[in-house]
Amino acid sequence: LLKHGLRDYQHVGLDWLVSIADRRINGILADEMGLGKTIQTIALLAHWAASRGVWGPHLIVVPTSVMLNWEMEFKKWCPAFKLLTYYGGMKERKAKRQGWSKPGAFHVCITSYTLVLQDAKIFRRKRWQYLILDEAHMIKNWKSQRWQTLLNFHAKRRLLITGTPLQNDLMELWSLMHFLMPQVFSSHDQFRDWFSNPLTGMVEGDASVNRDLVGRLHGVLRPFLLRRLKAEVEKKLPAKHEHVVRCRL
Repeated sequence: LLKHGLRDYQHVGLDWLVSIADRRINGILADEMGLGKTIQTIALLAHWAASRGVWGPHLIVVPTSVMLNWEMEFKKWCPAFKLLTYYGGMKERKAKRQGWSKPGAFHVCITSYTLVLQDAKIFRRKRWQYLILDEAHMIKNWKSQRWQTLLNFHAKRRLLITGTPLQNDLMELWSLMHFLMPQVFSSHDQFRDWFSNPLTGMVEGDASVNRDLVGRLHGVLRPFLLRRLKAEVEKKLPAKHEHVVRCRL
């Protein structure tokens, strides 16, 4: 299904995404900016379609500024997917929803964080295969309406994409981990023991960040996170060419 080839490190990323999906685990793709996280995500959805026959529907929530970029990348890399780019005024969005409950009406829906909140009731009715959040730091605050709303969407798998490194902020880490694996957190006493007291303290504002706890949180998060830096893969990146263009004032 893919119209272009992936680079070696992108293949590694795809293999990792497929392997965690096979083990029914949700993860965070946190490669540094410019390493092709969008392309690796498209490749993952293409893999599901080609090898499993699962064509969706998938929901991709992105900042408004990159909606067009995601649409262009899908059309360039995997034109076989039926895309629904969900944006516009109320009438326009209503028109886009005409017949969208029929099977195969679309494979991938791309929308923005703003619109997903406005039309949350409609999005919640659908059963999504993959819920993919670009710029995942947008849901780092577990008290926000955005976090609460997206957490209640029905999706078999969840994938978070972020180019910014995870902060040593207990609440932020907990927000992301709970969003990825709510079942794990609600069922394991060990997690309850780890989080309940420090979190209660932080919410009430009378406890400082426990470094040891943050370290353990990073340790727990590591298997669910893939992050490569440009410095690690730069040998495989094509060389840059600089052109100096002199412009008159």
